[in-house]
Amino acid sequence: MSRGVVDAAIPAVTFLLMVVVGLDLTAGEFYRVSRRPVVLVAGLLAPVIVLPPLAWGLVSLTRPSPAVATGLLIMSACPIGGISNAYSLLARANTALSVALTTLSCLLAAATIPAINAGLAFLFGYEVAFPVPGRLLIVQLMVMLAVPVLLGMFIRVRWPDAAARHQPVAQRVAFTLVALLIVVIVSSQLELFLRELTGLVPRALLFMLVSLGAGALAGLLIRADSSERVTLALEFGTRNVAVAAAIAVTMLGRMDFAVFGATYFLAELPLMLLLAMTLRRADG
Repeated sequence: MSRGVVDAAIPAVTFLLMVVVGLDLTAGEFYRVSRRPVVLVAGLLAPVIVLPPLAWGLVSLTRPSPAVATGLLIMSACPIGGISNAYSLLARANTALSVALTTLSCLLAAATIPAINAGLAFLFGYEVAFPVPGRLLIVQLMVMLAVPVLLGMFIRVRWPDAAARHQPVAQRVAFTLVALLIVVIVSSQLELFLRELTGLVPRALLFMLVSLGAGALAGLLIRADSSERVTLALEFGTRNVAVAAAIAVTMLGRMDFAVFGATYFLAELPLMLLLAMTLRRADG
């Protein structure tokens, strides 16, 4: 499978997923989210405070190569990935909260990424000088998040009966395409995936699991309800891989820094989808 097909498939499937997310949302749900400022603040600030030290601890424990260590720290500094909205939808969690956190996380990245870099330099003496890919964040917010979600919400308002009738089918089609996308991505990066299976993949999975646990714990500490706790866990565990790649390759000029992000994404999709499906079945 060519790299061009993969590059085209990822945004296309993501756009469709966000339309399906929008079909499940109403303006009232965002209003209810705004009435829970403690959850919003925890979902935005806790990852900034908690994830970079966790990443540094993982680096100190496992002692990877400098390129892998830098890639992991870059990932920990990135905002929430938009695909977390689809995970929340599949898990029947608080999707409106997920969309709000993803949007605000990207908007605040211009401040949080430099702050994380300064914090790592101050606490651990490790500085990469993370630049902020502002143009990419704006494009992601508009094209891959705001437009498709608003389109789905518009369809729900304009044609409510048709939206309700076809929403289950649309969800099944969207998540089937995600499953096919996993196959395409793994096939296109099979050599990398197999080569790094015993090195990067365990580190990526460990960081992901620790991040998920941190999100769930944050939800417990602020006494969030069950759907909010699931959403926080999924948001903590989903980092914006596109931003990480832009920082590593486009701005720092280091392809090797992006290898961890690529491996993380390969590990994230099946794990998060499996977790979301398990939570959905447990919810009945």
